[in-house]
Amino acid sequence: MNTITITEVNCITGGVLKLHEPLVLEVVEEDGLFLAENKKLGISLHEYTLENLEAELPRQLDFLWDTYAIADDCTLAPKAIVRKLALLNAMRKVE
Repeated sequence: MNTITITEVNCITGGVLKLHEPLVLEVVEEDGLFLAENKKLGISLHEYTLENLEAELPRQLDFLWDTYAIADDCTLAPKAIVRKLALLNAMRKVE
């Protein structure tokens, strides 16, 4: 079984997301796709190659940070606020 481990993400808009603990995702292969997820953080990855899956994880974390973690609570649904709190508890952004 393959795993992906990540400790930080260089953000597209600048800065670095630093995870408080390494994020380890188990990768499974199903019907020709490589799949990995972390429901708590909202990560759901599916790619045709392991290399593409590994490349997509930082992009998805960057997107989730921008979409949830820095959003104003009044713009988020209750489940989105739960995701925001999970992201804030898992990582911080360093400029």
